Amino acid sequence: MKKIVLLLLPMFFALLGFNEKNNFIVSGTITNNSGNVVPFATVKVKDGSQMVSADLHGYYQIKVPNQNAALVFAALGYETLEEKIKGRATVNVTMLPLAGNMNEITASGYDKKPELRIKTVPPAMGKSTFAYQQSQDYNDD
Repeated sequence: MKKIVLLLLPMFFALLGFNEKNNFIVSGTITNNSGNVVPFATVKVKDGSQMVSADLHGYYQIKVPNQNAALVFAALGYETLEEKIKGRATVNVTMLPLAGNMNEITASGYDKKPELRIKTVPPAMGKSTFAYQQSQDYNDD
């Protein structure tokens, strides 16, 4: 009997180490001031490493270290919002659009590289030899 207790006691303490009492799950929906959902917004635990993205419908679910933590919500075109959990399991938030003109967005890219076209290889050359030619429509100005 003593051997059984000695074998079970370390297993009991090991299970206590995996206890998730300190973790609290919070979920909710992120909307804007018009009532429309804000898809793919980022939700992060303030001063923590936990971070998730909302889905297409603005729904998120995140594991926080305690019930007094604060969440930081961020999305492109919206002001960053910080909300304290205060023991709530559901935290729905409304994000406000950034002040300013979002019509003035500049996108830049890279120039097109030359396209290589493979010519037909005569059967006498074999499969290991290829000839290529630079595309004629590429202009190196």
